[in-house]
Amino acid sequence: MCSLVDVNEEKINKMQREGELLSVSKEYKRLIRLISDLQWEGTCDNMSFLIQRADYFKKLLDDGQLYEPNF
Repeated sequence: MCSLVDVNEEKINKMQREGELLSVSKEYKRLIRLISDLQWEGTCDNMSFLIQRADYFKKLLDDGQLYEPNF
């Protein structure tokens, strides 16, 4: 565990590479593209879960959060 004082750009990049952090903007964009592709293909079986996830990441973006822990 580390404190906020110990967090720097190098540590953030390392955590992203190791899959411990998700970039909120990248995950939001990925989900929106996936939803769009599924709608285009007509395979909207489990769309509500993806829409909820996209809404969650949109809220994080609106709140100014850049990263989401992936534990």
